[in-house]
Amino acid sequence: MNHKIKNIKELVQYLTLYSTIFFSDDGTEVVMKDKKNNKEYKVISNIKNINGEKGNYFTINVYQEDGVHCFEYFDKLITEIMRN
Repeated sequence: MNHKIKNIKELVQYLTLYSTIFFSDDGTEVVMKDKKNNKEYKVISNIKNINGEKGNYFTINVYQEDGVHCFEYFDKLITEIMRN
């Protein structure tokens, strides 16, 4: 089955189901859970839906004020999801 994600809510549900990234329904807040050190990171996010000819595309912006650790962890989680 080739299921295409149609909107931000479906993207949020997909990421929550297949990772330790948990977005609010509107995509404005994200919680990432690091299972190795049992820490939880909360950051502000913004998801934009871009309608393309062959399907929808999404951009995810993550905002953090204190350092880059959450960004590195977020990047690692997204990379793992894209490989699956």
